[in-house]
Amino acid sequence: MLQIYGYSRVVRTAGSEPADLGSIPDACAKGNMIKKIVLMLLLCAPAVFAQTKAQTTTHGINVSGTDTTTVQSFNLYRGTAPGGEILYQSGIVGTTSFTYLDTNGTGGTRYYYTATAVLNGIESAQSAEVSAVFPIIPAPPVITVVPQ
Repeated sequence: MLQIYGYSRVVRTAGSEPADLGSIPDACAKGNMIKKIVLMLLLCAPAVFAQTKAQTTTHGINVSGTDTTTVQSFNLYRGTAPGGEILYQSGIVGTTSFTYLDTNGTGGTRYYYTATAVLNGIESAQSAEVSAVFPIIPAPPVITVVPQ
């Protein structure tokens, strides 16, 4: 869940003593002219989701993840060495979980995956790394027609 923290007080410095004028609406109601407003928002990234899996299927590698909070999408990172993942697929639709079938690989190659959750353009830390071996998919049979 995205959390937004803010502080909306007006402080006037008179000499060396700051004076708290209250909230912005209160300060204006008291006739104070506000020359400068500083707004600070701290946007917290979504938490890393709880579980990520990678399983070899007959058509590729099925990668899935589950989050404990609601997010807008997920990003998937892939590499051929542990810790060497780069962005592979972004914007995977999902609010609390995702499933992605990776069909673009070399048979017999082990692929490593991590994933991130995205909320309001802020990406979480990467998930724990998972891996699976891409299946060796036999080529379709070639049928030759011999005229008689």
